[in-house]
Amino acid sequence: MASKNNFKSLLLSGLLVAVGCIFIAGCNSTPTAIGSSDSGANPIRPSWVLNPPTQSGYVYGVGSAKIYLDAAKAGLEAQNNALQDLIGKMQVSVRGSTLIKTRVANSKLDKLIEDEVKSQIPEINLKNAEFIERFVDTKNQYVYVLAQLDREKAAFDIAAQITDIELSLSHFSNVSETLPRLEQWRALKPALKLIEQRKQLSQRFNIVSPNHQSSTIDTTFDSLERRIFALIGNLSIAVNPLNTGANTTSSSVIKALTDAGFSISNSNHPDLSVDLRVTIQSNWRDGTHYVFAEGAATIKDSSDRILSEYSSRAKGTSSVSQELAESRAFEHIGNSIGKVLADTFMEKI
Repeated sequence: MASKNNFKSLLLSGLLVAVGCIFIAGCNSTPTAIGSSDSGANPIRPSWVLNPPTQSGYVYGVGSAKIYLDAAKAGLEAQNNALQDLIGKMQVSVRGSTLIKTRVANSKLDKLIEDEVKSQIPEINLKNAEFIERFVDTKNQYVYVLAQLDREKAAFDIAAQITDIELSLSHFSNVSETLPRLEQWRALKPALKLIEQRKQLSQRFNIVSPNHQSSTIDTTFDSLERRIFALIGNLSIAVNPLNTGANTTSSSVIKALTDAGFSISNSNHPDLSVDLRVTIQSNWRDGTHYVFAEGAATIKDSSDRILSEYSSRAKGTSSVSQELAESRAFEHIGNSIGKVLADTFMEKI
């Protein structure tokens, strides 16, 4: 409840800031350069390059970049470096107790899906940062930029974004647990991206907030995340070998999928099925067993609709036995199919 009170106070103070901006000239929401020193054969380096200013409620960062052929590109690089310096200074001052505790992945499948979700989240920008000074060292061909951030305004902006996400997440509680598992997954999958966005914004809020106010994850959304990952683990998958090679390989494929966190089922009505074909070639040369396996998998839903098709080649070697070489090749096939299944969860279902 404390974090929600923090948000309310920030929203109120942010509204006051917004009203003030109507009357006070120079209140900008986008980065602007309001000071510049870039002329003269031997320019004097301003003091802020090595000693950025300090002001209560604000944080400053300095960035620099070497000017090669493109001065504009160097200026943008210096701006980015100034923002990174600014963020780094705030991170150093954050107490460990204010950091967001993230859910620990319970399986390889969880980790694959978490990584895929994180890859879809755009980088969080500090919209309230301003570039207030610039200095071009014409002698040494360097550009320096001074960035300033009003921490309260930035925290207010992030708090508003979190509130919007929470509103969107609240609708997912209406997804009935009595629906078939695959239908539940289709309905709940978009929530994973929102949950991850909220985590990242909450982490940024804790860093930016002037007093490092904590924005802990609401237990409602925490339980929603647990429900989704439990649902993934409970989706039943049947592996159907369609030729002799697949019969030989299927036990290794099933083991790899089980180890990854998939729930393998012998049911006649699984949530997903994997039709598997494998061709195997073996060779023995110079005291080493070589096994070459080529697998083709077709992933279907409970309506027999094809969701994904995949082929993979693998090689296993062993100086001990052909069985060990086969095991290594088959394990690679199984791991590859597991990765495709995880991708199918995110992209095709």
